[in-house]
Amino acid sequence: MRRTLLPLLLLLAACAAPAAPPRPDCQAPPEPVVPQTAGTLGEQDTGRYCLALGAQLGVFLAGDATGRWSSPASSDTAVLAPAGTSRLTAPLGVTPGVFRAARRGTAELSSSLGGRRWQVTVVTG
Repeated sequence: MRRTLLPLLLLLAACAAPAAPPRPDCQAPPEPVVPQTAGTLGEQDTGRYCLALGAQLGVFLAGDATGRWSSPASSDTAVLAPAGTSRLTAPLGVTPGVFRAARRGTAELSSSLGGRRWQVTVVTG
């Protein structure tokens, strides 16, 4: 029995799929507030977020007495493409954005308000 089991185990080990490469440290985005998105980010969010290919991410940046945030922009639209906000009705003073993970990679989302800057990293794949 041992002689039969060893070749079978070696065959199974040879056929096993290689381990997936480790992903950079990133976290799931906060719960979505927009239908058909994987999550929603706001001006209080910072850090690195993971987004599956094809998934969409909502952004809502609330302004203050000094003004509104600029429209959020992706540093690499081939990786994280703007998906349009025509279907959104944002509250007064809030700057919305929706982005789609178009291909594997990393992109920064950023916006500014006066001298302040908001920026997060999104890892797609």
